[in-house]
Amino acid sequence: MECDLIFSGLALLISLGVAICDYRINIKINKLNMEAEIYTKVFFKYFIEIIPQAQQNIKNTANGLTGTDMLENGLNDLRKEALFFYYHDEAFYKKLCSKLQSLEDKIIKANNGIMDEVKYHLFSEEVRKDIAGIYTLVMNKYEGLK
Repeated sequence: MECDLIFSGLALLISLGVAICDYRINIKINKLNMEAEIYTKVFFKYFIEIIPQAQQNIKNTANGLTGTDMLENGLNDLRKEALFFYYHDEAFYKKLCSKLQSLEDKIIKANNGIMDEVKYHLFSEEVRKDIAGIYTLVMNKYEGLK
């Protein structure tokens, strides 16, 4: 009889422990799902549509770069739409804004002159690397890698 009471008590404690663990896991899963939805709403259209299209619109002509407005506006709009992260994770938001502003400044500076093909190729590669850096920053944050 005494053994039954001990087993019943252990079963009760184990059940309680499992219930508490399930509750904590569900809270974490709900938080991750909510954050995933926010990332999708804020970044998806920029990363899949706006930024790649805008990057393709940039052309080097005899009069200098053309088609940079779409990328400049996209970067600026992304900064505004990501404002949620200023309140949720200010350090991430500041890193993101710094990268966006740096790229925007690079594009504006490049707009002030005429480039030969070699300089244009180097500029295009720098822009590609900067965009990849922005994507990596966001994806690392999304995956919890900071």
